[in-house]
Amino acid sequence: MGIGMIRQYRGTLKFILPAVAAMALVFGGLQAWTWWNLRGYEVKPMRPGEITILAVTPGQGYRVIVANRVAQLGEVSESEEGSRGGFGGVDTTSASNLKRIPMRELLQSLDGDGKGLGLLVERMNDTVTPENPASPIVWTEADIRQALAEEGELRRRLELDLQTTLDGRPIAQFSASRVLNGITILTDVPIEVNVGGEVQTVVAKVRQRYQTRLATKVEKEINEEFNPSDEKMVAIYAQVSALDAESNPEDVRRAIEGRISDARKADL
Repeated sequence: MGIGMIRQYRGTLKFILPAVAAMALVFGGLQAWTWWNLRGYEVKPMRPGEITILAVTPGQGYRVIVANRVAQLGEVSESEEGSRGGFGGVDTTSASNLKRIPMRELLQSLDGDGKGLGLLVERMNDTVTPENPASPIVWTEADIRQALAEEGELRRRLELDLQTTLDGRPIAQFSASRVLNGITILTDVPIEVNVGGEVQTVVAKVRQRYQTRLATKVEKEINEEFNPSDEKMVAIYAQVSALDAESNPEDVRRAIEGRISDARKADL
């Protein structure tokens, strides 16, 4: 190596070494400044806003699934958890326990919205499904409790909507629409939710469809007939009621109380 090359090399080092040292000083200073400003900082959950960027860690039975160019959060069985990483690895047609989790209602729940939380609970528990839709005849939990507690107009209306008495017997006034629909019980389910870093008890409004055993049997017989007349449906109701009375009638009161019990709410 010639003297000129050595001088050029030393000149380059004189330029590079101070630059590297300055960069290290800046980087170290930035790290120290960041640490100083963030010391003792506690990361708290944020409440969702109108626009929310959501980070999801796949695992524990949940996967991010891409279908038709739409990303969805789904619950899958244990056998599907380890396949092809965490994102897009599940075929929506073959996932044995896939439940599409409604993200809007999930974010509403994190914002303390009882209605959104109720819809989320319904989806996760399948209390209302396309195969088992909610009845348009809605009873609140408070009205249900009052109807069960004392005789009067409210109890008569409940038994009319159920098309069955509370001890499982038929009633005198037949209604095909009520037999086919059953009732929806709007249940108050208290759930602890972390809302913006503060644990709050949010009351979820959860719909549960209920149809008595007698009404279910009558519906089945009606559906087996082709366009039955009103007289035919009344005859079916009377026939099924007579047969059901010979067996062990359903304890309708107990069945309804079970839908609004603390144990049921805990399960939901």
